[in-house]
Amino acid sequence: MIPGFSWLKVAIAGATVLALVAAFQGFKRQQQGIGAERERAVWVARQVEEGQARAKEGLRRLEAQERNQREQNALVARLRDAAARNASDADRVRSEYADRARAWADRLADSPTADDRQAAATAIAVCTDVRGRLDQAAGELAAYAGAAAAAGSKCEVDYDALSRRPAP
Repeated sequence: MIPGFSWLKVAIAGATVLALVAAFQGFKRQQQGIGAERERAVWVARQVEEGQARAKEGLRRLEAQERNQREQNALVARLRDAAARNASDADRVRSEYADRARAWADRLADSPTADDRQAAATAIAVCTDVRGRLDQAAGELAAYAGAAAAAGSKCEVDYDALSRRPAP
């Protein structure tokens, strides 16, 4: 053996060991990078899946709200029609009541004194006016109550549609 070569062998062996360690560390880093990329890909896939689920739920809620709005519009139209019929009936009843009041006023025209006739005519006029006002107020109250009931019903249906989870 050549005395200078033992040092060379040790240097070559050391360099080889260092190269192997460096290669192993590089391989380990590469594997860690691949693992991190895998984890990131899994995370991205999970995020996409959750986003799709949220979009699907949003679409379900939107469709439920649209369906509820169509039903609400139909209910409001029916209530409006009923209110118009009721108003027409109320006008007819008021007219009949006014006709009867005039008939009673005509009958009382035969009263013996002018004061009696005037008092009876005034009483009939007051009763007719009060009844008409009460009827009008009742109609307004009924319309308000109908609109409030319809709005409350829609609110309840919307809440149920938005808070209900679909069956898996």
